Amino acid sequence: MDDGAQNWEQSLAMARMAVEDGIEGVVCTPHWVLGQYDNTRPLILSAVKNLRQKLADHDIPLEIYPGAELRLDVSLCQGLHGRELLTINDTGRFVLLELPQELLPQKLEEFLWDLQVQGITPVISHPERNLVLRQDPARLYHWV
Repeated sequence: MDDGAQNWEQSLAMARMAVEDGIEGVVCTPHWVLGQYDNTRPLILSAVKNLRQKLADHDIPLEIYPGAELRLDVSLCQGLHGRELLTINDTGRFVLLELPQELLPQKLEEFLWDLQVQGITPVISHPERNLVLRQDPARLYHWV
């Protein structure tokens, strides 16, 4: 859907490799980046349904769960509450968040806290890519 597998053959090959490595389930996490990757909940759920069918057709015993990697954006909460954006396994409990690479936005801690108050646990994807967190990893410890 974005920078993952380029076609069905590649997707099936990746699934076979996962099964060979003993993996039983995978969460698909295409990117959602406002204006760049508009991978909304309905689009991802449809793609997961298609992938599940392809796996079944090729006898590949891999469970596929829907998800998304959501780039931090001011419209994120609205998209989550309106169920336009996808949480991990579409449960509304966990959200995979991608932070900017160069900085940490003001009021980020308030944003993370607000998500938790609403029953959503933020999971920060690849925090090592953020310059501020590389220089001060204790901030991450504080969030955890």
